[in-house]
Amino acid sequence: MLKPTKTKWHWSQFANAPAVSNNFGTLVEALDACLVDGYNLKAIENSVREDNTLTVTVTTHGFRENQVITISGSSTTSFNREFRIDSITTDTVKISLDDTFTENSPTGLASIKASPLGWERLYSSGGKRAYRSLSPESDRLILYVVDELDPLYKNSYAKYAKLCICTELNEDGTPGGTTHGENYLNAYYNSTTTFADSTLINGWYRWYYARYAVSASDITAPAAGNRLYYVIGDDKSFYLFVSPLATTSFSPYFFGDIKLLNTNNLQYTKTLLASTRTTQYVSTSFDMDTYESLGTSTNSYLTLFSFTNTQTSVWSKPAVSKLYNTVQATSGVSESKLGEPSLYQEGALVTDVAIILGEDSKYHYVGTLPGSYWIADNVTSNYAAYSLFLDEKIDGSDKPHHILDFKHSTGGKLILDPTGDW
Repeated sequence: MLKPTKTKWHWSQFANAPAVSNNFGTLVEALDACLVDGYNLKAIENSVREDNTLTVTVTTHGFRENQVITISGSSTTSFNREFRIDSITTDTVKISLDDTFTENSPTGLASIKASPLGWERLYSSGGKRAYRSLSPESDRLILYVVDELDPLYKNSYAKYAKLCICTELNEDGTPGGTTHGENYLNAYYNSTTTFADSTLINGWYRWYYARYAVSASDITAPAAGNRLYYVIGDDKSFYLFVSPLATTSFSPYFFGDIKLLNTNNLQYTKTLLASTRTTQYVSTSFDMDTYESLGTSTNSYLTLFSFTNTQTSVWSKPAVSKLYNTVQATSGVSESKLGEPSLYQEGALVTDVAIILGEDSKYHYVGTLPGSYWIADNVTSNYAAYSLFLDEKIDGSDKPHHILDFKHSTGGKLILDPTGDW
């Protein structure tokens, strides 16, 4: 039986995954691969079918179980599609077929690669990119990314991509139509008389991938070396977890469709951007946990795209759940308040991650994040900090889940669903 392939995931430790480092442009190269192009292209050396199991021989392929791969170039064209891997050895990959496959195996110059999430790249120039969902079910708003050195900024400083959301592109590839954040893509001095790092702001909506420390200024030079990152999603939304400190601690980011509670609310689209949202001067030290919009601070904001208010502040994060009456509770860290001991090893106590809109001094429950679950208990002793745990069985079944840190200081844990339909 064919396994569903809509949800896909990528880990920087996978074979031939693009490296993200202390260099501008490396993050968009990774996004290109994970969202649009795929990577780790390998020629298929041999393939054997037994009933509805296909064993593909690819020497030292580097793929892993439950990863989604794409076969292309086969003369038997029914095999030119995506598959989810059942099992692996060093040199083989096993996948499930069904009775619709009348041919025995891929033929000709067939190859295999890690499958992208299913997005399109509308624009590419230097470190600038414009990505859009290919799903007709999506709002198909454009994520515009600037991952290159600004003339007012220095290459020795912290590295991050600057972001905005837009409805269309202009002929020159710049954001057009209705935009969120387009005015803040560039660096500018917040002063007419003093032109120094103490008055320089470089973008508002940021995805950091190289920084000296969680609490530091952006002018302090980050360490060299490659960064860990993890991308998971589908053709409508995705999460990016990236370690800007080279060795430990992940920053949690998101773009795409959420699950709206009221789909008839025409003021807001389903499109949400989670970033490090800050207007700090580059010479000012600040704690990233305070401004990361999937963190736990009330100073951090998500951006829910609105046609009527281009700077909508959305107060919500994995620290917020309807099970609790306080924003101080942290997923995977705070003790359960449900009155029952945790049975985490036999079945996790989890809930959807709520999106709460802060508007007119009131908070409105507008929907949930897709593919992720908030943990209503302290599991920090179960899972070490700053690690990705793959194929965890959290519900007593064989269904795999992933568990990853989403917060620097407390090691908060978030559950991601790598195989379900988001």
